[in-house]
Order: sequence, then structure tokens, then C-alpha cells
Amino acid sequence: MWRPLCYSLALVVGFGTLTWGQETEESTPEIFSGPQAGERLVSLKVKGVYGEQAGKSWDVLEKAGDQPKLLIFLHKRT
Repeated sequence: MWRPLCYSLALVVGFGTLTWGQETEESTPEIFSGPQAGERLVSLKVKGVYGEQAGKSWDVLEKAGDQPKLLIFLHKRT
């Protein structure tokens, strides 16, 4: 009689500790990378370095207008 009760209790305690300390989806904030679909982009002013554009400044997003945009940022040119 006691043996099945002890086994059941051990299983409940054992499985209970497996989930102890795990975070729920409610407590974990959602992290976004970059602007999301539909969000407006802030202006991005750049300054030309090479050729005819050297020394000239312009807003990349303004120049692209309503066209799709893909911006690539390089740390080092190799």
C-alpha cells in the first residue's frame, strides 16, 4: 500500500522540479531586430567618399522614395 503511494509521490516531485524555474512566454519580452513591416524608417544621411560623390551629402531613404530598400552596412572593406 505504501510503496505505490511513495512511487507516485516521487514521480510528482521529480517531474515538478523539471519545470521549476522555467520562464513562461508571458514573462519573456519579445525582441525585435530592426524596423518591423509597416514602420516608417528614420532619415539616413550619408556622405560620399569616392569618385563624383566625394564630399557630397544626401539622405538615402529620401533618394530611394517609395521603392523597396535594402541597406547593407560593412565594417571593413576587404
